[in-house]
Amino acid sequence: MRLFLFTPRLVLAALSALAAERWETLPPTPAPIATDRSGSAQVNGISIYYAIYGRGSPVIFLHGGLANTDYWGGQVPAVAAHHTSF
Repeated sequence: MRLFLFTPRLVLAALSALAAERWETLPPTPAPIATDRSGSAQVNGISIYYAIYGRGSPVIFLHGGLANTDYWGGQVPAVAAHHTSF
């Protein structure tokens, strides 16, 4: 009888241990934000893509690693309402 009661608890404990914590899961990447002001700049023999959004004092978004501009899909519209975002 004790084994019968212990087994479901053991299974539930194992499943909860395997579940990812909320902070370990990334949300889906936002869709790219359309702009008519974009291009490539040649810097030290490297082609760097840029896009410009909004009007006003400048704010520069820089990503590192293997990220891209899509990750700022939630921030750019809010910042571009009052600033020029690069």
